[in-house]
Amino acid sequence: LDDASAAEAAAAAARIGHPPPQRSQLIGGTAARWAVYHEVHMIERVLRRTANIPYEHPLQHPFDTHAPWAMRHIFGILVALNKLYSAEGRTTVARAGMSALLEMTESEVHVVLGQSAMAVAAAHKEEDLDGGGVGGVSIYSTRQFLRGLRDGCYQVLAIAATRCPKGFYGGDAHA
Repeated sequence: LDDASAAEAAAAAARIGHPPPQRSQLIGGTAARWAVYHEVHMIERVLRRTANIPYEHPLQHPFDTHAPWAMRHIFGILVALNKLYSAEGRTTVARAGMSALLEMTESEVHVVLGQSAMAVAAAHKEEDLDGGGVGGVSIYSTRQFLRGLRDGCYQVLAIAATRCPKGFYGGDAHA
């Protein structure tokens, strides 16, 4: 990535309270990538598992005390992800020779078109050659990482907004 993109990534990381990434961490598979991925999914799982527990008052939920720090990170990640898909983000990704990062893979196309599981599995096997999952170094692994973060963050938003309004909206949710 060029210097401007590296500076942008460092600023995005700083906004969500993480140390600036090293240039090699911006796209390569690292423990930091797995950590962020699992932190987002941990927040989502906790919210999902506590969403239907009845509480004394609808504006009191265990997440309320964690919402200020958790939602700041969730929104920061979503801002950074959405920026990738902007015209400027697409240009930056293309200059780095990674345009495929923002395009659907063959297996995703098969899923969207409702094609057979065998077609999806065959396409997926060809795509995930490094076998690293979200922590791999391939474009496919990086795409899986970005998609997993996006899906997890939007799940957190949906659950928090509907089940934990005080924590999500802050203060009196009925104001």
